[in-house]
Amino acid sequence: MSILKEQIQQRLKEKRMSVNALEVAASLPKGTIQNIMRGKSKNPRVANIEAIAKQLGCSVSELLGHVPVEDVSNLQAGAISAAEEAKKALVKSTEWNTNLYIECVKIGAEICEKHNFKTDKETLIPHIDNIYAYSLKSGNSFVDVRFAEWEIENNLVGKE
Repeated sequence: MSILKEQIQQRLKEKRMSVNALEVAASLPKGTIQNIMRGKSKNPRVANIEAIAKQLGCSVSELLGHVPVEDVSNLQAGAISAAEEAKKALVKSTEWNTNLYIECVKIGAEICEKHNFKTDKETLIPHIDNIYAYSLKSGNSFVDVRFAEWEIENNLVGKE
């Protein structure tokens, strides 16, 4: 699942809005957002993403999963301890969400690809586990993309 699709889904859920309602509100042709969600539109137009972001009350950067610069220090401050807490909770938990773990792997791979970071499974999996544990601890059924980016970028990218 792409980060864009995940962000749209998350924000639609928060706003209790359907894809069709978003298309109408954003004045987009029928099927535009549905094509993004189905993966048919691999490279959506900037104007369409801007219209979607406006209706969802976020920036284009947020919709694409980028962490605003002013939020990085706040994210870093709590992320390490949150990851440790999440790992402890995961060890104690018997809950397993296969779809969430698969999404963690996909998003981790997308982030590595975005940074042209090549790694092996043994190096990447512990970080995927951290992303999964953090997302599971948050009680959501979706990956926390901001944490995933932080985990990969701060622990793997540039350390090859």
